[in-house]
Amino acid sequence: MTCRLSSLEPNSFPAHLISMDQPTIFNEKYRVIAVDDQSLILRGIHSGELLTINHVGSDVPLSQAEFAVGQLVALNDPSSGPVN
Repeated sequence: MTCRLSSLEPNSFPAHLISMDQPTIFNEKYRVIAVDDQSLILRGIHSGELLTINHVGSDVPLSQAEFAVGQLVALNDPSSGPVN
């Protein structure tokens, strides 16, 4: 999964890639801004940061039924979960 984090401030572009191991992205709640079958665009409630999650290579596409525009979501740190 690839994430692109960008600020809404005009001088902050171009957006920079972030690592999924940065704990700060897991401390934020996000609102779904847009969704298509391969990407999910979220905006941080407190920070205003935009986060694009690219969902490529999966047999199951993303959908608006699963991620409705305006829905609040939180990201979970996969490294803190149980090992399969």
